Amino acid sequence: MTGGFQRAAGRTTAATAQLGRPGPLRIRRMRTLGIGTRAIEGGPEDSSEAILLLHGNPGSAEDWAFAQPRLAELGRVIAFDLPGFGNADRPQDWDYSPLSYAAFIEAALEELRVERTHLVMHDLGGLALLWAANHPEQFASGVLINTGNLLDFRWHLLARLYRTRGIGELLVALATRQLFRVAISRLNPQPRRLPSAVVDRVRWTSRRSSSGGAMTPSFRLSRHIVSARAFRALRLHCSRTAATGPTSTIPSAPHRR
Repeated sequence: MTGGFQRAAGRTTAATAQLGRPGPLRIRRMRTLGIGTRAIEGGPEDSSEAILLLHGNPGSAEDWAFAQPRLAELGRVIAFDLPGFGNADRPQDWDYSPLSYAAFIEAALEELRVERTHLVMHDLGGLALLWAANHPEQFASGVLINTGNLLDFRWHLLARLYRTRGIGELLVALATRQLFRVAISRLNPQPRRLPSAVVDRVRWTSRRSSSGGAMTPSFRLSRHIVSARAFRALRLHCSRTAATGPTSTIPSAPHRR
């Protein structure tokens, strides 16, 4: 990978990206709603306005390693592991529903003392729209990456198999490194192959969030059903709130070729 996070002596440390010299990132543990997680921060610590990077499933805060150091040049930028993923706790008595994740994001922002938030959401991270719809005065802007309202969404074949009890657990158990790479390539074809380090990290996160049977985070999340009506209401609310709020103190990123 170009810049990012390196594993040394059993722990993860931040490395400055080779795209520039944005300064170091800070890594710490925090507890939100009784759940321990890892938070990675860059930029000014005391800013009440921040960019929040939210990873997908499977994924972790490390997914943003390529971008977070550069974004730290613009202002405060935060990424944390959502419950059940990365280095976050996996409590068995948590329900891993969309509303629970939205509540966790809300509590984490309060813990981090963030009052205005620019959301960058990938996949699972798009559940932050539930928070944004209910906090228009705190929602500064949003970027959706492979996520959204899902009004007409249809699960692809592998996802349908994964969501099926018994079959999903078997798929995880049989997923060797090579099979995992093939699955990623087929489901998300790219002109360039993903770096091995990225594939290994995603596979590790996937196995960790899915190991232990049907009661593990990834299975419980994927088997929740959210109605199209709820997402339709959310789309209407978010479309009205996305352009509201006071002027941001975070400057626009300069254009680079």
